Amino acid sequence: MATFTNEWKIVCTTILTGILVYFRIIAVPIFVLLVFMILDYITGLASAWIKCELSSRTGITGIIKKVMYLVLISVGIGADWVISFGLSDIGIDFEYGYLIGILITIWLILNELMSILENISEINGNTYPKFVKNILSHIKKAIENEAGSNNEKN
Repeated sequence: MATFTNEWKIVCTTILTGILVYFRIIAVPIFVLLVFMILDYITGLASAWIKCELSSRTGITGIIKKVMYLVLISVGIGADWVISFGLSDIGIDFEYGYLIGILITIWLILNELMSILENISEINGNTYPKFVKNILSHIKKAIENEAGSNNEKN
Protein backbone atom coordinates (compact mmCIF):
# COMPACT_ATOMS: atom_id res chain seq x y z
CA MET A 1 0.00 0.00 0.00
CA ALA A 2 2.86 2.38 0.81
CA THR A 3 4.31 1.77 -2.66
CA PHE A 4 1.00 2.74 -4.27
CA THR A 5 0.87 5.93 -2.18
CA ASN A 6 4.43 6.84 -3.13
CA GLU A 7 3.73 6.15 -6.81
CA TRP A 8 0.59 8.28 -6.60
CA LYS A 9 2.60 11.14 -5.07
CA ILE A 10 5.21 10.84 -7.82
CA VAL A 11 2.54 10.88 -10.54
CA CYS A 12 0.77 13.90 -9.01
CA THR A 13 4.05 15.76 -8.55
CA THR A 14 5.08 15.01 -12.13
CA ILE A 15 1.75 16.18 -13.52
CA LEU A 16 1.77 19.35 -11.42
CA THR A 17 5.36 20.10 -12.43
CA GLY A 18 4.47 19.61 -16.09
CA ILE A 19 1.52 21.97 -15.78
CA LEU A 20 3.62 24.61 -14.02
CA VAL A 21 6.36 24.38 -16.65
CA TYR A 22 3.80 24.60 -19.45
CA PHE A 23 2.08 27.60 -17.89
CA ARG A 24 5.37 29.20 -16.72
CA ILE A 25 4.17 32.78 -16.71
CA ILE A 26 0.55 32.39 -15.72
CA ALA A 27 1.02 29.87 -12.89
CA VAL A 28 1.90 32.46 -10.24
CA PRO A 29 -1.02 34.81 -11.01
CA ILE A 30 -3.41 31.84 -10.97
CA PHE A 31 -2.02 30.71 -7.61
CA VAL A 32 -2.42 34.26 -6.24
CA LEU A 33 -5.99 34.32 -7.58
CA LEU A 34 -6.77 31.00 -5.88
CA VAL A 35 -5.50 32.36 -2.55
CA PHE A 36 -7.62 35.51 -2.90
CA MET A 37 -10.65 33.48 -3.99
CA ILE A 38 -10.38 31.45 -0.78
CA LEU A 39 -9.94 34.60 1.32
CA ASP A 40 -12.91 36.22 -0.41
CA TYR A 41 -15.05 33.17 0.24
CA ILE A 42 -14.04 33.09 3.92
CA THR A 43 -14.61 36.82 4.44
CA GLY A 44 -17.90 36.56 2.54
CA LEU A 45 -19.06 33.75 4.83
CA ALA A 46 -18.01 35.76 7.89
CA SER A 47 -19.85 38.83 6.62
CA ALA A 48 -23.00 36.82 5.90
CA TRP A 49 -22.82 35.16 9.31
CA ILE A 50 -22.49 38.51 11.10
CA LYS A 51 -25.46 39.91 9.15
CA CYS A 52 -27.47 36.70 9.82
CA GLU A 53 -27.74 36.10 6.06
CA LEU A 54 -25.73 32.88 5.89
CA SER A 55 -27.36 30.28 3.64
CA SER A 56 -26.18 27.17 1.85
CA ARG A 57 -27.63 28.45 -1.42
CA THR A 58 -25.57 31.64 -1.24
CA GLY A 59 -22.48 29.61 -0.32
CA ILE A 60 -22.95 27.25 -3.26
CA THR A 61 -23.57 30.20 -5.57
CA GLY A 62 -20.25 31.67 -4.39
CA ILE A 63 -18.44 28.41 -5.14
CA ILE A 64 -20.02 28.21 -8.60
CA LYS A 65 -18.96 31.81 -9.25
CA LYS A 66 -15.35 30.97 -8.31
CA VAL A 67 -15.37 27.89 -10.56
CA MET A 68 -16.66 30.04 -13.43
CA TYR A 69 -13.70 32.38 -12.85
CA LEU A 70 -11.41 29.42 -13.52
CA VAL A 71 -13.44 28.55 -16.63
CA LEU A 72 -13.06 32.15 -17.82
CA ILE A 73 -9.29 31.94 -17.36
CA SER A 74 -9.28 28.64 -19.27
CA VAL A 75 -11.12 30.32 -22.13
CA GLY A 76 -8.51 33.11 -22.12
CA ILE A 77 -5.66 30.60 -22.11
CA GLY A 78 -7.37 28.68 -24.90
CA ALA A 79 -7.72 31.86 -26.95
CA ASP A 80 -4.05 32.65 -26.31
CA TRP A 81 -3.05 29.18 -27.45
CA VAL A 82 -5.17 29.36 -30.61
CA ILE A 83 -3.77 32.79 -31.49
CA SER A 84 -0.18 31.76 -30.76
CA PHE A 85 -0.51 28.45 -32.62
CA GLY A 86 -2.27 30.07 -35.57
CA LEU A 87 0.31 32.83 -35.90
CA SER A 88 3.26 30.46 -35.58
CA ASP A 89 1.66 28.22 -38.18
CA ILE A 90 1.83 31.07 -40.71
CA GLY A 91 5.36 32.04 -39.67
CA ILE A 92 4.67 34.92 -37.28
CA ASP A 93 6.45 34.77 -33.91
CA PHE A 94 4.06 35.83 -31.13
CA GLU A 95 5.97 36.61 -27.93
CA TYR A 96 2.95 37.10 -25.67
CA GLY A 97 1.68 33.55 -25.38
CA TYR A 98 -0.60 34.16 -22.39
CA LEU A 99 -1.69 37.76 -22.85
CA ILE A 100 -5.47 37.25 -22.67
CA GLY A 101 -5.20 34.68 -19.89
CA ILE A 102 -2.99 36.94 -17.77
CA LEU A 103 -5.19 40.01 -18.31
CA ILE A 104 -8.25 38.03 -17.26
CA THR A 105 -6.42 36.64 -14.23
CA ILE A 106 -5.16 40.06 -13.11
CA TRP A 107 -8.63 41.54 -13.59
CA LEU A 108 -10.11 38.76 -11.46
CA ILE A 109 -7.44 39.23 -8.76
CA LEU A 110 -8.35 42.91 -8.54
CA ASN A 111 -12.03 41.97 -8.41
CA GLU A 112 -11.38 39.53 -5.56
CA LEU A 113 -9.31 42.10 -3.64
CA MET A 114 -12.12 44.65 -3.93
CA SER A 115 -14.64 42.05 -2.77
CA ILE A 116 -12.45 41.17 0.23
CA LEU A 117 -12.30 44.87 1.15
CA GLU A 118 -16.10 45.11 0.88
CA ASN A 119 -16.49 42.04 3.10
CA ILE A 120 -14.05 43.45 5.66
CA SER A 121 -15.96 46.73 5.55
CA GLU A 122 -19.21 44.90 6.32
CA ILE A 123 -17.55 42.95 9.14
CA ASN A 124 -15.62 45.82 10.75
CA GLY A 125 -17.72 48.79 9.71
CA ASN A 126 -15.61 50.51 7.04
CA THR A 127 -12.27 50.18 8.82
CA TYR A 128 -9.83 50.06 5.93
CA PRO A 129 -8.11 52.82 3.96
CA LYS A 130 -10.49 53.95 1.20
CA PHE A 131 -7.57 54.84 -1.06
CA VAL A 132 -6.76 51.13 -1.37
CA LYS A 133 -10.13 50.40 -2.97
CA ASN A 134 -9.83 53.52 -5.14
CA ILE A 135 -6.41 52.40 -6.40
CA LEU A 136 -7.65 48.87 -7.13
CA SER A 137 -10.71 50.25 -8.90
CA HIS A 138 -8.55 52.62 -10.96
CA ILE A 139 -6.20 49.81 -12.03
CA LYS A 140 -9.15 47.58 -12.93
CA LYS A 141 -10.71 50.33 -15.06
CA ALA A 142 -7.33 51.03 -16.70
CA ILE A 143 -7.08 47.37 -17.74
CA GLU A 144 -10.61 47.46 -19.14
CA ASN A 145 -10.01 50.74 -20.97
CA GLU A 146 -6.63 49.68 -22.38
CA ALA A 147 -8.01 46.39 -23.65
CA GLY A 148 -11.00 48.23 -25.14
CA SER A 149 -8.89 50.94 -26.77
CA ASN A 150 -6.67 48.33 -28.39
CA ASN A 151 -9.75 46.66 -29.86
CA GLU A 152 -11.05 49.98 -31.20
CA LYS A 153 -7.73 50.76 -32.92
CA ASN A 154 -7.76 47.48 -34.85
